[in-house]
This record gives sequence, C-alpha cells and structure tokens, in this order.
Amino acid sequence: MEKHKIFFDARCLQDPNYKYRGVGRHSSNMCIRPSADDKYVLVACCSRSLPPLPPEYEALFDQVLYGFPRNLNRTASIVSLSPMTDSTDFATKPDVGNPLVSASLIYDFIPWDHYGYLGSKEAIDGYCKQVSALNNFELFFPISDYSGRRLAEICKVPAKSIVMTGVGVHDDFYEADSLPADTVNAVLRKFGLKKEQYLAFVGGGDPRKNADLVVELAGRYSARTGGAVPLVIGGQYPYAMRDALTERYRDCGGRADGITFLPHVSDTELAALYRGSLATVVASLIEGFSLPVVEAIAAGSIALVSDCDAHLELVSTQEAIFKRTDADDALAKLTAIAGLDAAGRTRLKARQQEGVDRFRMSAVRDRFWAAMDKAISAKQAVPAPAPLRRKRPRLAISTPWPPQKSGVATYSFNTIKALSRHAEVDVYCDVAPADAPPLPGVRLLPTSERIGRGYDRTYFVIGNSHFHTPMINRLLECGGTAIIHDSRLFEYYFTTMGGLTPQFNALATRMIGREIAEQDVQLWLRDQRTLPNLFLEDVIGAASDIIVHHPGFAREIVNRYRRQPQYIPFAIPPLFEDADLDPELRQKIRSELNLSANALSIATFGYVAPVKGPTECIFALGELQDWKIPANLYFVGGIDPDYKEKLLNDARFCGVEHAVHFFGDYASDDIYRKFLLAADCGIQLRKIGFGQGSGAIAECAAAGIATIANNSIAESVESPAYVRRVPDVLSPPLIAEQILNIHEKGLDYARVSEERGRYVNKHSFDHYAIALMESV
Repeated sequence: MEKHKIFFDARCLQDPNYKYRGVGRHSSNMCIRPSADDKYVLVACCSRSLPPLPPEYEALFDQVLYGFPRNLNRTASIVSLSPMTDSTDFATKPDVGNPLVSASLIYDFIPWDHYGYLGSKEAIDGYCKQVSALNNFELFFPISDYSGRRLAEICKVPAKSIVMTGVGVHDDFYEADSLPADTVNAVLRKFGLKKEQYLAFVGGGDPRKNADLVVELAGRYSARTGGAVPLVIGGQYPYAMRDALTERYRDCGGRADGITFLPHVSDTELAALYRGSLATVVASLIEGFSLPVVEAIAAGSIALVSDCDAHLELVSTQEAIFKRTDADDALAKLTAIAGLDAAGRTRLKARQQEGVDRFRMSAVRDRFWAAMDKAISAKQAVPAPAPLRRKRPRLAISTPWPPQKSGVATYSFNTIKALSRHAEVDVYCDVAPADAPPLPGVRLLPTSERIGRGYDRTYFVIGNSHFHTPMINRLLECGGTAIIHDSRLFEYYFTTMGGLTPQFNALATRMIGREIAEQDVQLWLRDQRTLPNLFLEDVIGAASDIIVHHPGFAREIVNRYRRQPQYIPFAIPPLFEDADLDPELRQKIRSELNLSANALSIATFGYVAPVKGPTECIFALGELQDWKIPANLYFVGGIDPDYKEKLLNDARFCGVEHAVHFFGDYASDDIYRKFLLAADCGIQLRKIGFGQGSGAIAECAAAGIATIANNSIAESVESPAYVRRVPDVLSPPLIAEQILNIHEKGLDYARVSEERGRYVNKHSFDHYAIALMESV
C-alpha cells in the first residue's frame, strides 16, 4: 500500500523570528514521527523567500517542497505548524484541493484577548484574516485547554475536532533532580548565587510577561530580608528595558547589586538555576501555555504563578497562585513559601509535580500523532462520497418585494427568479400576492407569519430603508443568514426611530460605547465617512452566516466584527441584450427623451442624496460650461423636495440651472432604463467608504456606458476599464476632465464589447443564484 503523504507548512522553521523560539521548538517536536511508524511520508512545504530550512529540521522530513501541494483530492493530508505567524495560503489556496485531513497547531489568541497587543490597523487586519482562515481546517491541536476553549468560542469549532497536546519540555529539566549537587553548585557559583537564596524569573521583553510586578515583588522582598534574596532574570531584554527594571527594583527597596540579567544559558544550566532557587516567579498577564512554569516544576523548583488561565491548568496549589496585578498578594504568597521548612517545601514541590510528566517531549508528540493517525485511518476507511441526487432545497427568503419602491426589492425579485430554477423558494414580504408581479412556483407569505423549521436555509435581506424593518426584527428574533446590502445601518435607525430621540440615543450609545451629543449626529449626517460605527452590531451578532456583495465590505466586517462573511459578487439586472445597444435604437430613445443632439447628456442614477456627490456633479457641469462644452446633467432617481431646492441653488450659483434636470420623487423603471441607453456618459459617486457598493454603477457597466466613478465605489463592483476613476476625495475639476476626455474621444463609441460581455456574465443573476446554492 502506498504511504500516505502529510504536507507540513514548515515556513515557521525557516523564519529567523520563530525557528529557534517557542513556535519552532514546539512545531519541530511534532514533526518527529513515532520510531515504529513507517506509514507516512513527511513533506516540508517551504518558501524560497525565507532562509533555507536548518539541517536539523530538514532531517525530520522525507522531502522538502518549495511551494504548496496541488489537487490533493483526498490523496494526502496537510498540517499547518504555525497558522497565526505565516500567511494563510496553505489553508485557503484553491489549488491545494481537498486534503484527506487538514490539521493545524494552535498556540493562543493573545492578540484577540489582550487589548492593544497589535499596534496598527494593518496588523489587526492581517490577524483577523488569519483567524478567519482557521475555518479551513478540521482538526486542531491547541497547546492548552485554555487555547482550545478560545478556539471553540471564537471560531465555533466543535469539541470533537480539538485535541489538546500541551508543549513539550526538554528532558534536561526532568533530569535536573538527578544532577549531582556539585554540578548545581558550580552553576550557582558561576552567577554568584546561593541555594534557595534567590528568586528566578524567566520571561522576555513582552509587557504581558509582567516583569514590572516581578521586580517590584523582588525589590520589596529584598528590603524585607535585608537584601539577602537577589533576583535572577532570564530571557531577552533590550538594554533600555534592563535599566528601567533595575531602577524599579531599587525604587522598591532592592539592593544595587541584587538583580542579575542572565546571558544565554544552556538548558542544563537553566534547569540547575530553577532547581536551586527559593522559588520561580511567573507573573504573566496572559499566556497560551507557560514553559517556564513546567520547566521550573520539572526541575524541582517551587513555581509561584499568576492566576491567568493557562497557569491555572498547570498549577493547582492555591498557596502558590497570586492575582496577576496584585504585588501585595504575590508578596504574601512568597513570604509564606519562604517560611516553609524543608519538609514543607518537599510536600509543595511534590504536589506541583503531579502530572508534570505529561509534558515530556515524547508524550506531547505522541498525543499529536495518535490523533492524526486516528483521523487519517477513519477517513481512509470511508470511500469518497459519490455525488448524491437529492431533492431541491427549500429556502425561505424574507425581503422587500415589488412593487415596493426599493432597489433591493427589484434585486431580490431577480435573484429569486433565477434561484427558483434550483430550489423551492418561499418569500416572506409585506406585499400581497395579488399586488406583486407574477413569479411562477414562488410562494409569497406575510412577514407576520412565523418562518417554520422545514427550510434548508433561511435568508434575511438587510438594507438601509424602512422596507427592511420586518427583516431586521425577525433576524434579531430568530437568527438566520443575513444578506447585507448596505455597509451601515445608521440612516436606517435614525430614520425609523424618528431622528434624535431617546430611543436612538440609547441605541447609538450602546453601539458606540459612549454618550453621544447632537453635534455628533449632525456631523455623521453631513459626512458619513466620520461614522465611528457601522451600526451593524445587532445584525452581525444575530446572523448565523453573512453574505455580502462587495470585497471591501467583507474586509470591514472581518476587521470590525471578527466575522468572516461569504462574498458573492453583486449581480446586475438583465436590462439589455446586445441588440438593445444598437446605435440607431439609442438615437430613437434620445429623441423620445428630448435629449439635445448638440449637448453632452450626462446622467447619474439612483435616489439623490448628499453621500452621492450631487453638488460635485453640478460643480463639474459648471466647469464644462466654463470650458465651452455644452452639457446637460440628469438626476435619474427620486429626490426629497427640500434637497432638490438646495441643489437648484447650487446650480444657480454655477450658472447651470438651465442644464440640471430632476424626475420628482421617483424615476420609473422605464425612464431609468432609457437613460442608461441614451446618455452619453454616467457619473456615480459615493462619499462614504466602508466597502459600500453601488447597484447603479454596476448597471452603467452592464449598459456599456462610459462612466466616471470614484475609486472605492468602482473597486466595490470590480468595474471594467470603461468606468473611469477619480479620487475618493471628490474634485469637480477632475470629474469634468474625465468627462472632457470622453467627449474628445467621440460619443459614438461601441456599447457592445468583449469586456462588457465578460462583466455581464460574471455579474449575472444566474451566477449569483448558483453561488447562493453553494452556500446551502
């Protein structure tokens, strides 16, 4: 029988930052297969951008591959040795295929749990991406029960997929008890120490190691004992930090020569230092595991530890556990330990040493290999499943619905029209069947009716208008999959709660985490880019799964809420066939709309609102007039009468009132479609970020119309090249220059092109429906 290959992502064993530190030592131990096991071929997956694999690590593997495996299809398994320090390619690269078993070591979630640990937005973005990629694995090996518990809580991993291994401690520490007394004394003399008359602390420069508390404890205890008990510190500390810790030690009563920073020492020397100490203090604020605790106990020291979760798994002797930020408590516990007689010290050490053998290097890797062997054998015993012929799924979708005057209503109609070819769909909406456009095979049910349990998936379509109130309320009540169309719900809550009411203030205060003032809200209404919060907490928290239509919005959700949504590209309504874009037909429609043959016809689509840059559009029209370019600007969408008057004032100021045109409170679908065909160019702008997309710009792309859009909105719909981009900070002259370029290149450009065809196919509702089906 051919040996089963296991591909290990070995980049952490190449990386100078990790290969000889805790990550490298632990992961390399896992790569040592049991001596009697010859069932597997171990392959190290390496990167040519990193230093070569050290010879001692290369010897652990049968093969070294520079790159990733491809098309595994149950023919091999993969193990990520350090998923939170390397890129996520190993887990997410599509070419890897379908491994038999996909496993990952798990160290900790300290950046998640320890506020401020990551110092930049870029670092947080990268970390959240790595956390979300963990969902691509099926078997996890955390180094502690604490890390396993956080994995289950954060990533919703079931307990059956988690095998706690611990971290292996080198045999030198277990053998310290058998070291001859002369050997131990020689090490102590080397550093000027006396047996049981010094404190040991092994940490490092990371603030969470809590070195400040340790030196305060040691300084105060030194003062109490007349300087008889110095402090010995192991680990890498920058010189500036050494000076600061020494000064703090002295300020707390320590003697000038009472603190020693160890140079690099061997494991045998460190074991002797542990064994000879009065106690080893480990004061960490948070850990995934704690090697110094286990090393010290194995070597025969008493471990005086803080009460972080990882320590409580390793030490159960309450008299040796102190509150992690309480130096008084630590001092009291140390004083009690120092007062023990020889028999008391022996009993305390014996109690701490119970179970410490489970962290021997061999015991830790045996747990790893036993679980891997069991998982691989179980899957090999089950043949690959054949494709099943199954009944059509039953789906419930709660959404706005035509004839409601909502772009999302039309979008959902087109979605379900395509989806109904693959599934049985019930639509929960506030439209009576008699008032809705016909859609054979689709049932319309009222939103007041409770959605039953007989569906394979329930979707709630979430947007920023009052039409979505029943969907939001039922999602918060029952849970389900949220299809989120808008990147923020601030306007929704502000409008539906009646403006700056006590109800809105209470909600905003809860979501933002501070009291809000009227000037805050006025600023957010003027410029939603200043919003400190997307007001999506409740929706995100209630949703079992999340679907979004724009990649930037997906990143916002990961960064802000630590949830990984499914991204399905925004679909475009089937507005036009190629024949509809015939130049003669376009000229006929231009005549119907009374568009001037002697002036450029510019159209911007959708409900007119400040965030869509209408004032900038009007000022750009003024620039064109100054350049002697005759043009008309058409706002093809509804508009509030008061806001219309404000824009007309802008037009008067620019001297272009005669060239600015509106369509009342709602532009009909027929008018909307005709302007997409007849206009010479389009403008679609957004002043709001957050990854927000635009259906209108996608429709312009589908119509093949040369369009100006700002960068973020163009990126959100993956716009083709004939959508010309301007900066997100909107500049009327730059907008006018792009329109001028279109004008100078001629307005008889072909609307039908291969690029448009590719775009329309990728963003079709058929494609969208298939992607939705794959999520069921």
